[in-house]
Amino acid sequence: MHPRSSFQAFLKVVKRPRLPWKDYEIDAIHSLQLILRNVFKEAEAKVLDTKKIYMKCNNLKIDGIQELEAMTSEMVSLIETVSMSILTVDAEGL
Repeated sequence: MHPRSSFQAFLKVVKRPRLPWKDYEIDAIHSLQLILRNVFKEAEAKVLDTKKIYMKCNNLKIDGIQELEAMTSEMVSLIETVSMSILTVDAEGL
C-alpha cells in the first residue's frame, strides 16, 4: 500500500460519521474513573506510610547513636577519673 492510499484509507475511517455514546458506555467510563482515582489514592497512602516508617527507623538510629555517644563519653570520663588501674599488664604483656 502506498503512503497516499494508506492515508486515504485512514481518512475514510476518521471522517466516518460517529455514533453518539451510549449511556452504559458513559457509565463504564465514570466507573473506571472512580476506580483509578481510588487506586491512586491508595497508592499515595502507601507511599506516605512507607515514608513514615523510614522516618521512624531513622529516628531510632539517631537515638541509638546518641545513646552510644553518651555511653562512650561516660566511659571515657570514668576511665579518666578512676584512681586505680582498670587494666594491668604484667612483664610478659598479659
